This record gives sequence, structure tokens and C-alpha cells, in this order.
Amino acid sequence: MTNPPETGDRTLAVLLDDLLPPAVGVPTIDAPRLAEFAARHSRSAPLARLLDIVAAASPGTPFADLDAAARAALLSRIRRQHLAAFADFFLLAIQCYCLDPAVRQAFGDDPAAPFPNGRSLPDGDLELLEAVYERGPLFRDPHALTDKEQTP
Repeated sequence: MTNPPETGDRTLAVLLDDLLPPAVGVPTIDAPRLAEFAARHSRSAPLARLLDIVAAASPGTPFADLDAAARAALLSRIRRQHLAAFADFFLLAIQCYCLDPAVRQAFGDDPAAPFPNGRSLPDGDLELLEAVYERGPLFRDPHALTDKEQTP
């Protein structure tokens, strides 16, 4: 069961607003960005599967036209009946959300990797690692075992 694109986009937009509600000062994830992210990572199937499940669960009225209480009840039922599909979709949405540079900046995370292009990590207090260093290695040295075994 494939939805017309505009119905799927509206459903996806409302679904994302329900699952990842907007917060003050934090950007939201929109339907086109999620669809693009899913396509770029070859993960469009979980997106399409959940949209089909939602469409089948609300055949009379489109999901986007339901009131908030009806949508919450429908999502709760879908979560119970189609846990794997819901989990795949939600994981995809969370990955897209958390990897968005605007979201990372809103949470105070620099979206660039720390080491490339001459960037470095800030100096920290390495005194915490002294106990680990003083403890010494916790593994058996395989070369030491073979040397002892070879000595008569």
C-alpha cells in the first residue's frame, strides 16, 4: 500500500512532531530532511513501512487530520502491534536528528570532528588517569608465556 507523496509527507511531518516535539532553542526535524537522510543511507524501507502501517491503521481519516489524543492512541497501538517497524523508524528519526549539525550546535556540540584540519582537543586534567597507569596492564603478555614455555 503506497501513499500519495503529499499524504505521506503530511503524515510524516505530523508523526515527527508527535514523536520528537519541538523544544525552545532546538531545531526540529522535518519530513523532507528525514526522507533525504533515509535515502542517502539506503534506509528508505523503514520509513515507507511505518507510513504504510499508519495509513492502514487509520483508513477512514488521514493520520495528519486526527486530533492529538487520537494520534497518541493510534501510535500507542502501532507501537504494540508493530514494535520492530516502529523501532526501526524511530531509530532512523533519532539518528537523523542527532546527526543534524544545527541540532548538535544547539546542544553545545561542535559539529566538526576534533582532530582533522589542525583542530585539537582542549587540555584536560589527566590526573584522573594516573590510577589506571599505575595499575599496569591487565592482560597476559603472549610473548612472555611463549618465552617461559620454551625455556627448559
